[in-house]
Amino acid sequence: MSFNVVRASFRTVASKQLRRGAVQVNSRPVFRSNFNRTYSTPPPPQGDKSSKGLYVGLGAVAVIGAAYYFYATTSGKEASTAVKSGLQAAKVKANFVPTKNDYIKVMEFLIFLYAEYNDIQ
Repeated sequence: MSFNVVRASFRTVASKQLRRGAVQVNSRPVFRSNFNRTYSTPPPPQGDKSSKGLYVGLGAVAVIGAAYYFYATTSGKEASTAVKSGLQAAKVKANFVPTKNDYIKVMEFLIFLYAEYNDIQ
């Protein structure tokens, strides 16, 4: 019963304020006659669209996936081992057996490059 008393008193207060004009209620909404929005700058011109960035991104994802496959998975390690063994087989077929003179030539060439590098600096 106490709820009805509060409710009734609220109704009387609200009706008195409406009669006094304290609260104004519009019964009809106000419509704008111009519905077009205007902006300070015009939209950018439509040019030729290119999907070059898409292709570059897909290529980068493919390269990263291949690198992950060869460096992180066991099957990638097996594939790299197969490539190395194929290169070794090619050396055997070509009868390439390095001698001591071959190593000496390589070392002399490295010493020559190191000396030139130091002369430049």
